[in-house]
Amino acid sequence: MTLNKGEYVKFFKEVTGFEPYDFQIAIAEEIFTGKNVIMQAPTGSGKTWASIMPFLFANYKGINFPKKLIYSLPLRVLTNSLYKDVTERIDKIFNGRIKVTIQTGENNNDPYFLDGDIIFTTIDQSLSSLLSIPFSLSNNQRNINTGAIISSYLIFDEFHLLDIKRSLSTLINILTRLNNITPYCLMSATVSDKLLDNYCSKLNACKISVKKEEITKIKSQKNKIRQVFVKDTLINAEEIIRNHIKKTIVICNTVEACQNLFLDLKNKFNEEESLNNIKLLCIHSRFSSKDRKIKEELIKKYFSKESEESVILVSTQVIEVGLDITCDVMHLEISPINSFLQRIGRCARYEGEKGKIFVYDVSKNDKTKPYLPYDDELCVKTLDKLKSIGEGIDIDYQKSEFLINDILTVKELEDFSYIEEGEHTKFNEIVDCWIKNEKGNASRLIRDIDTINVLVVQDINLLENPYIYDAIPINRYTLISKLKKVVKEDEEDWLVRTIEESVFDDEDLFGRFSYPQIALDDIRLKVENRVILNSKYVFYDDDIGLNFMGVGNREILKIDKPKLKEDYIITKDTYEEHIRYMMVAFDDLFKDKCTYIFLKLKERIDLKYDMEELLRFIIIMHDYGKLNIGWQASACKYQNEKGNYEKGELLAHTDYNPNIDVDNRPKLPNHAGIGGIVAASLAGDILHYEVCIAILNAIAKHHSVKTESSIKYRIINEGKKKTLELIKNYCPNLYRDIDKSNEFFLEGDEQSFDDYAVNFNKFGIDYDAILYFLFVRILRICDQKSFTYKQKIMKGGDGRDDR
Repeated sequence: MTLNKGEYVKFFKEVTGFEPYDFQIAIAEEIFTGKNVIMQAPTGSGKTWASIMPFLFANYKGINFPKKLIYSLPLRVLTNSLYKDVTERIDKIFNGRIKVTIQTGENNNDPYFLDGDIIFTTIDQSLSSLLSIPFSLSNNQRNINTGAIISSYLIFDEFHLLDIKRSLSTLINILTRLNNITPYCLMSATVSDKLLDNYCSKLNACKISVKKEEITKIKSQKNKIRQVFVKDTLINAEEIIRNHIKKTIVICNTVEACQNLFLDLKNKFNEEESLNNIKLLCIHSRFSSKDRKIKEELIKKYFSKESEESVILVSTQVIEVGLDITCDVMHLEISPINSFLQRIGRCARYEGEKGKIFVYDVSKNDKTKPYLPYDDELCVKTLDKLKSIGEGIDIDYQKSEFLINDILTVKELEDFSYIEEGEHTKFNEIVDCWIKNEKGNASRLIRDIDTINVLVVQDINLLENPYIYDAIPINRYTLISKLKKVVKEDEEDWLVRTIEESVFDDEDLFGRFSYPQIALDDIRLKVENRVILNSKYVFYDDDIGLNFMGVGNREILKIDKPKLKEDYIITKDTYEEHIRYMMVAFDDLFKDKCTYIFLKLKERIDLKYDMEELLRFIIIMHDYGKLNIGWQASACKYQNEKGNYEKGELLAHTDYNPNIDVDNRPKLPNHAGIGGIVAASLAGDILHYEVCIAILNAIAKHHSVKTESSIKYRIINEGKKKTLELIKNYCPNLYRDIDKSNEFFLEGDEQSFDDYAVNFNKFGIDYDAILYFLFVRILRICDQKSFTYKQKIMKGGDGRDDR
């Protein structure tokens, strides 16, 4: 498609309030011709709107483009900030027609990437979902979210901050195999020119950058001065107070340094009355989501362009990218040049402003790696280069580019070579993760999971689903080290519990959780994403957050037992009713929202059937195993005892209220594998082999990724008849071509799926893996949501979302 430039400029201005720069138009021109892009532009230049606007314009004009945008960022604070800013503008302009959501470890608002049209999330969330080990979902649901990522327009902001050997290598590896399927945009303000060119070449992506002559037109780059001074001392409270003017930001490299410096400043404030007019704030990763949101709002308020407040903020790198704030004085512990330049982007951010930046080396204290979490060599090289350019030098965009290329090029090209040379090995690790779905793979594929999310409670009996509560992130090795120093009041007291999930029948909704106590040397403490801490031995303070310094109250988080969700109370469904409710869910949630990838895949596989018809066939067949004589006999007997059964009904679900039925409901035979075998057999003569494999696996694994076989079955005769009626009604073209006398329709023996596994090794070459991820996502969500749509229909609606 050729972009109508005039129309796009007008639309851009209506949404943002300003006319786009040339680079902001260029990204749309490339994306709408089917190219993926990598964009480099200075901080404050409008990268966010440049990347989002093609999605909004496509929605506005009805252009064939993904109906969902997933915007991934490396830091939670930045995610929260952009989410709020974009939501305010989108709500104002589009009046609810486009919904913006956020999905992070602390804001678990859209765990299935389903509710939002635009979803702001962290790279941990999006990449774990892409790898089928989503941090936001329980173990039995691990295959649900991959299809969401593959079928969306993807934006990865500040991608240079990703772990080269893990998340960045994994991301690049998968993106190379999603060309011409999934449109994406990578963005950064601070990568070397040569690295940018190399990534563009590898990904066959188009480079978008700001021309030198355009820099002078960007308002945020005009007439401002940022002077840099390298200090001989370590960062300290006295220097901060001495140089404070109105708005000061301090950035430390570690949470401990941040907390200690804040407490030093707080003590100085308590000792000197003259400082009482200065507000003092602290922010880092170890706050509850509630407190962090409050602090983020205060930071945006106090450090806005219009603010007249006198305030000092002590923080870590959580604020170094993306936040639209400014200060006139900044104090920094040294970090690599790309991080350093991101940090100073929060000083003298706007036109005509002047700022002073004081840079400090870090305390060594016999540490083997004093610059953690950063590379020692790059930190030293950056510090030496800043010293060499002279005292009080103004670092503008041109000097920034020079410093980046001078300091980073050699290291970044080495890193790129690592990605290139390890591509085959990394892809094998990705495939292994897709096959085994073990969250421990995150330490190799996303990042060295040095962060663990902790629920801090004392009474574990108050916990329901442990994944829905607020969790606080902390470095896991710091946690282990600190806990080893805890002296328990009672030897029987526990310190850490892990989360184990069991399954009632094979239905996702009935998962039960247990919380066994574990020792500090237990391997699970080194691989799990979420654990429970005893609030009796950990401290929390509103000012400095989670700590082991004895500051604050012991009780961190009081958890009230949540009310039972309506969705958990299920009423009887016949087989036909359940299929009908799922079809309504499919029509509302996916039919019109997946047209882009449906068409892409249909073109590549040369299907003679529409993807929509294939998915309706999958929905009909997914519970075919419930028509097994043994399954129906057990379910009907239970339902008859409940006094709510009509003779001859073919059941899909029985009445179930977890308050009273949890110990009474019968153990029903596994049914998922049967549906997969029969569906694949019916489709075997009319569909490509890879499509049949995707159908089989999607149905077989629609309750658990661990389903690896089909039990022996014998189907009720009425079940076959009813199923053929449904296929004829919903899938007329498939019905015309399938063999209605297929022997698998009525009975079959136990089968292993070893010979029918998805070939993840050919991901992006063959399409069974992509089809599987898409099919299983749509099937599982429609299955879960069928209960919601049933309730809506029974209340008199058509079941559709009101949006």
